[in-house]
Amino acid sequence: LIALAKHPEKMPRRLVYVVNRRTVVDQTTDEIKKLRDNLQKHPALESLKKKLGALAISTLRGQFADNGEWRDDPARPAVICGTVDMIGSGLLFSSYRCGFKSKPTRAGLLGTDTLIVHDEAHLEPAFQNLLESIHSQQRTDIEQVVRCVEVMELTATSRTDDGNEKPFGLTDADYENKIVQQRIFAKKGIRFHAIEDPKGKLGAAVTEKALENDYKNSGQAILIYLRKVEDVNRVVD
Repeated sequence: LIALAKHPEKMPRRLVYVVNRRTVVDQTTDEIKKLRDNLQKHPALESLKKKLGALAISTLRGQFADNGEWRDDPARPAVICGTVDMIGSGLLFSSYRCGFKSKPTRAGLLGTDTLIVHDEAHLEPAFQNLLESIHSQQRTDIEQVVRCVEVMELTATSRTDDGNEKPFGLTDADYENKIVQQRIFAKKGIRFHAIEDPKGKLGAAVTEKALENDYKNSGQAILIYLRKVEDVNRVVD
């Protein structure tokens, strides 16, 4: 939102957040609404609100009615949160629950002047390929498409293997940085402490170990991981 307000000539007018998890779609919608509410409440954000205008927020997922805010005015900045099937069908001129006359309009709004953020992209490689194909085709026909769709892939396990695009990672300059080296080459070790009769004694043994001077006086946080709730309760007690 800040980037759109500061650089409207560079930023797409619509942000489409796609993830194949309905609960995350709903959660994201709620977070965006909080941001919009903050624009209304805080005087310090008055200039940002004026530049953005009336921000539209819409949710596109199954069993959820589309409020239509994102498509009422093509010039209105909008955030659309949706599932893969809803956004994908829209891009392919096959939007659910709408007539044949409105399907091209939805495809045009989703596929033009839009930044599509595909979260958990490794779960839906076919959809990611579709987005990249649209992105590539629009740049082939650049004279016809004034403001192309932009695509951002979010994933912890990228499947990019065509050699054309390097995934985000550490550079050679990063590896030469002293602070980065401290993290990469930090000493990591593990020690095991056996308990003769672990039944019922694990919580007490772990607590005793955590309170030893080497740990207690280290000035660092001590994390304790346990499998059973009753052991956790013993440690807390």
